[in-house]
This record gives sequence, C-alpha cells and structure tokens, in this order.
Amino acid sequence: MEIVYTSILFPDSITAHDEGRVPDCFHDLFLDQVVDAIVVGRPLESLKSFFYTELSSLSSIHYRHAIFRDMTKVSVKSAMTHFVDRMRKVYEKLDQSKTSYYPRSKQAWLLEAVHTYCRAVEMLAQEIASADVAAQGFLDFARYVMDYVASERFRLMARTTKKLRGEVTALRYRLYIQGLSVTVGRYANESDYREEVEETFSRFRHGTPKDYRVRFSDSSKMDHVQERIIGLVARLNPELFQRVDSYCAEYGLAFLDEGLAQFDREIQFYLTYCQFMRRFEAQGLKFCFPKIEESVKEIEGQAAFDLALAAKLELENRTPIPNDFQLRDSECILVVSGPNQGGKTTYARMIGQIQYLAHLGVPVPGQHARLFLGDGIFTYFDREESSDDARGKLQDDLLRIRDILDRATSRSLIILNEIFSSTMLDDARRLGRTIINEIIAKESVAIIVTFIDEWATLNSRTVSWVSRVDGHDSMKRTYKIVRQKPDGQAYARSIAEKYAVTYEAIKERMQR
Repeated sequence: MEIVYTSILFPDSITAHDEGRVPDCFHDLFLDQVVDAIVVGRPLESLKSFFYTELSSLSSIHYRHAIFRDMTKVSVKSAMTHFVDRMRKVYEKLDQSKTSYYPRSKQAWLLEAVHTYCRAVEMLAQEIASADVAAQGFLDFARYVMDYVASERFRLMARTTKKLRGEVTALRYRLYIQGLSVTVGRYANESDYREEVEETFSRFRHGTPKDYRVRFSDSSKMDHVQERIIGLVARLNPELFQRVDSYCAEYGLAFLDEGLAQFDREIQFYLTYCQFMRRFEAQGLKFCFPKIEESVKEIEGQAAFDLALAAKLELENRTPIPNDFQLRDSECILVVSGPNQGGKTTYARMIGQIQYLAHLGVPVPGQHARLFLGDGIFTYFDREESSDDARGKLQDDLLRIRDILDRATSRSLIILNEIFSSTMLDDARRLGRTIINEIIAKESVAIIVTFIDEWATLNSRTVSWVSRVDGHDSMKRTYKIVRQKPDGQAYARSIAEKYAVTYEAIKERMQR
C-alpha cells in the first residue's frame, strides 16, 4: 500500500495562508521584524507564510512541539540540514537549466539536477533511518521516504540517471584548432605528450618559471562556441544523445516528488526557528515549550523577553531584561503603569508575541510559560498617521477600539497601549472604565498600558503591574515590570515629562 505524505507542519489538513496575508497584529507586535530576522538568508520567499497561520487545536501544537524536540538531537538536525542543502543545489541546477539559452546546456543541467536529487533522497533515507526520531510527524515521513526510495519509479530513475551521466561524463573527443577553424573528431586513444615535452624543455629551466596559463571563466553558462562543439560531438555519438533527448523528454521537471518538495519547504520552518533560538540561547536567554490550556485562561511567564528587542540589542552585544507576567484565578486584565520610557509598551508587546508564537507551536522566549488556547489577538497601538487634532484622534481611537470589542470573544487576547493619551483626564477615566467593563463582560483577556493608575484597581478582575525605577535615582529605568499596587503618580509624571517640568529638567535648566 502506497503511503501518502500529508505535512510536517499541518497534521489537521490546515494550509498556510497565501503569501502576503499578514495577520493584523503583526506590525503592532513587531512580529514582522521577528519573522524577517528568522528567515534572513533563506531563498525560499514563501517560508514567511508559514508564520502567518496560527494553529487552532492543541493536538496540532503538540505535534509541532514533538518535531522541535527531535530537532534538538544532532542526528535529526544534521539529516534535515543536509537534505535542505542538497535540495537547494537541485533547485540551483534546475534554474541553470531553465535560464540556459542552448538546448544541450539545458539538458546537461537537468541531468545534473536529477542526479543531485536522487543522491539527496537516497542520503536522506539513510540518515533518517539511523536518526533518533520519536515525533509522529518524523516517523510518518520516514515511512514515506522509505516507500518512495523503494518504489520502482524512483529506482528506475536513479539507475537511468547514474548510467546516462556516467556515459556522458566518460565521453572523449579530439579538437583540432587552426586559426579560427575548429574541427571535432573521435578520440582514438592518442598519446599524451605532456611528459615528453616537459622532459625535453626541463634542461632550460632556471628557477621558478613564470606561469603563462590562462584561466577560463568560472561562468556556468555555455557560449556559442561550446554549443557548436557539443553539437558536433552529438553528431559523432548519435545513439547516446538520442537517449539524452528521450531522458529529458521523460523527466523534464516531473522528476521531483511532490511530497518531498513540500517537506523540503516545510522543514525549513523548524530549521530557521531553531537557528534563530540558538543565537539568543548563546547569550544565556531561555526558551521553553509553553503549557497551553483549553479550559482555563490563566496566563503566566517567567524570564520572558521581546524577540524583536533581543534581535536589535544583539547588534550592540546587549541582551534584554527578562520579565515575568501573570493573570491568575478570576483576573482577566493586566494593567501596566509607571513612568515613560520604562519598558511598558515592550512588555505588552512581549506578551502578545508569546501568545502568538505559542499558537505556532514553537518554543517561546522565557524560562516558563502557561497560556490559553485563544482565537485571536487584537491590538491597539498609536498610529503615526493619526490626526494631531485631539478631537480627531479621540474619534479615531474610539472607532478602532469599538472594532476590536465587536470582534473579540471570550477566547481573545486584547492589547491596548496608551489609549486616550491625548484626552482630558476625566474623559479618559470615564471611557477607560466603560471599555474595561465591556472586556470583563466579554470575558476576554487583556493587557492595558496606561498612565491612569486607577484602572488597575477597579475591581478584582484587574491587576496592577508597574514599571520600576532605580531606588536611588527616579530618572533611571530598570526595565523591570513587577506585580504591585500603582503609586498614583504615573499621570502626574507623564504630564511633567511632556512639558519638561520634572525636578531633574528644571534643575538642568537652572544650571545652564
């Protein structure tokens, strides 16, 4: 019975989004930057689309977790890396075949592509058979590969390719060059006079001779002279080149197995993410497999960090400050307050990233994480194109937040960053209370970054987390967000900082 390959990414027959369909939350959470950093250097453009599709079932998420656990084993990672590298060479040779102008050049590159493909598949079968795989996805794929390699079609193609390539590469012929005239003849085992010539002229050698040899271009493209020579060689060996013609007509681009080509694309999702993780693990940062709950909506994380910030700081040989987060029991809204530039927005973005990545079935940044199986992430972050007019911006804020609340469900995560920052305090307080009550009524989970401390203590469903400053210098940010009651000074500080009337700002002006 022939084994049918499904997917190493989507066991439940889910397909990836079409390339370009980026989730709405991607830009606000800087996930677009994260994905760009993950896939950098990979020629497969469609690889990005795999990061656009969240998994909706725990079984699919656990399926990927098992794949990632196997990918930590040297034998498995090595087998997958080798296969992807070999397949890249196959596609490079196919591209050469497609772009070559001369027919015989096209045929030569196609023959090389098929030869490389057969070797890649045979080596994959050997390596995966000896690799320590335990994940169901890898076990199913291993059976598929073994079945394919043992099939009569593949064995015939491999034998035919090997035999034909051996005959073509063993072909010998003579070239007679006189001026601009080139004559091609059969090779008749003529003697090689190189040794006799070197011996004859050795007596005239004094010191190291100058090398007058001319290096040929490394270009892989065949020129018109080479094409004419190969054409004449083909006329001298009609039977061999007729078989080359038949071979290329039979296989063409049809030699690639659809399942293996799909696996080659999909396994790069795991390879690129593992490579991305290792960059930060080498700096001492941790990744973990999150525990995801269906029945409860408590969330927590330990030593978590923002991946986009980590990638940026890596260029400066620095690492982000890890933080914890937590909503437990009946709590559903985490309110983050504190001074400006203290890491509040990054903190909210970090939680959104972790919730999204958890639904991709990948390890998430942090030492420990517990999340809920959600149905979407809705974000509000300030837009640069918003009107400078306060009334226009308020209307824009209300429309965007109304849209979020209409679409959110009891399984959604809502992230609101600095809403109503341009509104009068009394209006902001009143509107904020209305929004928080509606989120609670929907039973959604929310992260709200605000300068209005009182939102954190509205009722038992809200919990306060505060961005701390240095105990000896209130202007020095620690970028640590901790669970504690607000100090009631966040709004005053934000106004003072906005108009540069803080104690430090006034002191600096007086000293000028």
